[in-house]
Amino acid sequence: MTLNKVYLKIILPKTVGFKIRPTEETLEYLEFRALLGALIYFVTMPSAKNISELNKLKEKFEQAKTVVLSDYRGLKVNQIAALRQKVKDVGGEIKVAKNTLIKLTLKNLKYEVPDEQLKGPTAVLFSFQDEVAPLKILYDFFKENDLPKIKAGFLEQKLITEDKVIDLAKIPNRQTLYGEVTGALRSPTFGLVYVLKANMSNLINVLKAVKQSKE
Repeated sequence: MTLNKVYLKIILPKTVGFKIRPTEETLEYLEFRALLGALIYFVTMPSAKNISELNKLKEKFEQAKTVVLSDYRGLKVNQIAALRQKVKDVGGEIKVAKNTLIKLTLKNLKYEVPDEQLKGPTAVLFSFQDEVAPLKILYDFFKENDLPKIKAGFLEQKLITEDKVIDLAKIPNRQTLYGEVTGALRSPTFGLVYVLKANMSNLINVLKAVKQSKE
């Protein structure tokens, strides 16, 4: 007789006051229910590891300026490693996480995301410094490999579609914009326009001063 049956057949009846001892079939059923309940409890009970993972995900979501969810199925290990390194180089991070943990994190932060966006394996891209640079890396990688598939994203905690993520990825990053502005400043055409605008501004100021002196 197993320990469960000893408990169910001898100890439990005395504890709850059963006058009639349960049959063997009833014992087997009760034992099955007890084991099933224990199994469900241990499966659904958050482990210390999951709690730690939730806290880390929550912190990353809070710190990120932009976030992208993508399906990485089909990518090889070396491809994922290469993508991670490129994203890291521009101040971002890619993290693979369970959909259940991502969903709990988003719920905790009050992020709205459709359930269909959390189906299949999910890799989360976090942009911590430049809002656009990591997205450009992801989009360029997608154009070359047709993977990973972009599911959705978040910009300032607001859900954005795949198309909006791609639009953001096409925006020049800060370094590119800085280079364009610097180049324009150095161009002769810009210099001529600047001088003309400056002279016109000076002329307007002189005319205003003359008008005020006559009033």
